[in-house]
Amino acid sequence: MAKTERVREPVKNLPNPVYLAQRAEAGWRLVALEWEKTAEGEGPQAPAYLEEVPYGLRIAEDCYHLEENPEELRILMLMMEEIVQDNPLSKVVTALNAAGFRTRQGQPWDAVAVFNMLPRLIEVGALSAPGALAPMLSTLMMRPHLRSFICVKTRRAKLIWASPRAAVMA
Repeated sequence: MAKTERVREPVKNLPNPVYLAQRAEAGWRLVALEWEKTAEGEGPQAPAYLEEVPYGLRIAEDCYHLEENPEELRILMLMMEEIVQDNPLSKVVTALNAAGFRTRQGQPWDAVAVFNMLPRLIEVGALSAPGALAPMLSTLMMRPHLRSFICVKTRRAKLIWASPRAAVMA
């Protein structure tokens, strides 16, 4: 397969037919023209940043709000069940992949991807079933290496760390 070369040339004036003919004789083929214009007034500003839709949710059909994503919620619940059973992340990964679940990018789950989901698991667990979250939180709080991670990542987790009993009762 032949290699394709591309050259972008900034221009100040319209290209003349002689120049275009010279480039064509040299083997180049014109593939695009790009035009720009200074617009009057202010146009809509591009968003300063784009935020990813939280895992377990999706954009609703009306494009104005978020709704639950049943497939992703099943994945989150399976993760939570495995973590509550005090299984290592490697077993959580095995359970997810054995069930045929994939990440949003279509890849098999790995330990890093599951670890990155921990803050979202806390949010989902605290919002959906606070009483069911108690065993997972007590297990996580007994692990000093996870304690600071949970406290730093989300406001909800800070509240739970400050007063586990109050958060479970909420």
